[in-house]
Amino acid sequence: MSEICEKYNHQNFEKLLLNLSKKVNGDGVSMSLQQKCDQAFQHLKVERETYFRTKIFYDHVVSSFLERKNNSINNESHPENDDPIWEMFTKSCVIDFFEGTTDGSILGLNKDAFHIGSDEKKFLFSIQSAMLSRVETRIQEQYDALLEVFGEIYNTQSDPASHLLAQEMELEQLKKQLTVHQSTKKQLFQEYFKSLSSSCGVLLELMKTYRVDKLISNNTVTINWLLSHCEALNFKIKMQEYQLLAEIYTKDSIKALNVIRNELLKQDAQTSVELARMSDLLTTYEAVGPEFKRIVHEYSRIRDEIENKKWALDEFEKHKK
Repeated sequence: MSEICEKYNHQNFEKLLLNLSKKVNGDGVSMSLQQKCDQAFQHLKVERETYFRTKIFYDHVVSSFLERKNNSINNESHPENDDPIWEMFTKSCVIDFFEGTTDGSILGLNKDAFHIGSDEKKFLFSIQSAMLSRVETRIQEQYDALLEVFGEIYNTQSDPASHLLAQEMELEQLKKQLTVHQSTKKQLFQEYFKSLSSSCGVLLELMKTYRVDKLISNNTVTINWLLSHCEALNFKIKMQEYQLLAEIYTKDSIKALNVIRNELLKQDAQTSVELARMSDLLTTYEAVGPEFKRIVHEYSRIRDEIENKKWALDEFEKHKK
């Protein structure tokens, strides 16, 4: 400060700075405002801590109820003791919501619509004790799980040098074990490869010496058996055919078939004659030409007119009488 005073060469400047330092901090904020900000930050910290505690408690309560509800559905049982607890918890949440605002909810409800009755207040202490025990149990389980996961990490962070040294020694031992394992693996691979090669050679020799000859003889026997079986099946089919023919063509059936054959021959001859006659008529009709067709149509028209006039005369005679 004295350096600043010497720089500006003013006798009252130092006094001014001293007076300002009593009311303003180094950032240019007044002491009263800074004090209010500190109080606000402290209050915000307390409120935030309270909010998170309440939220954690609320989440654990909801999770506990949902788990018990799911377990009751899976086990086909209904925990009746949880119904009043859940109802009171819901009412408390709604009342807490309305305490934060002066307006009603979207449905037009207010705080007076939700109240905890005198009968429910009798069981309030027991309900709170039960819920606190449940929440404490769940938080303890989560704490144990987190400690199991992150406990080793915290222990290593306490003394990183010793931990790194232990890890280095452990890695060296693992490296030595890996080297020994790789060398042993290579030796075993060579031994296994030699054993496998010798086994394959012996197997090929056995196949050439024994399997091929036996396979040829077995194939010959199989072929002969299949040929014999095929011949037997052919004979059986022929026997079935002869038996079927013998059952169909008896003496009576042969006579009937001969009669049918003669009748069919007669019909065939008649059909041939009729076909020849119709062919001649068609040839004659084609020789006459289109004039014959016109005459036929004219004849049909005149015959129809005659029939119509006869019918008209008959009707006239009937009405005349």
